[in-house]
Amino acid sequence: MGEFRMPSLGADMDFGTLIAWHVGVGDQVHRGDIVAEVDTDKSVIEVETFVTGTVEELLVPEGRRVPVGTPLALIREDAALAAKGHAPAAPTAAAAAGGTRTPEPLAPEPVPVRAPGGRAGRPAA
Repeated sequence: MGEFRMPSLGADMDFGTLIAWHVGVGDQVHRGDIVAEVDTDKSVIEVETFVTGTVEELLVPEGRRVPVGTPLALIREDAALAAKGHAPAAPTAAAAAGGTRTPEPLAPEPVPVRAPGGRAGRPAA
């Protein structure tokens, strides 16, 4: 049984608040699935799981502030499920109620820079 723990989402993060679960007991999850939203002092961040299996128990209710490293859920790892590959899971009650958001892009699009004389140069790296 694997423990899904409150991650450290920044060098100075000691606590996080569990804002929302995106899974429920009995849901199958795959490595990389977004399973929760956590509020840090700076922003709300979607958190993914690093195991494939079935959610056995949610240990921390939404709205609770807990220290980094606190077990949030128990996930029964399933090697057979992982071998089948990643298939979209059925939506949870929270997702069906509109509780999910489209993830924002990781980085902004490159912006062309203007060379002296007004010519467009290569995008900044």
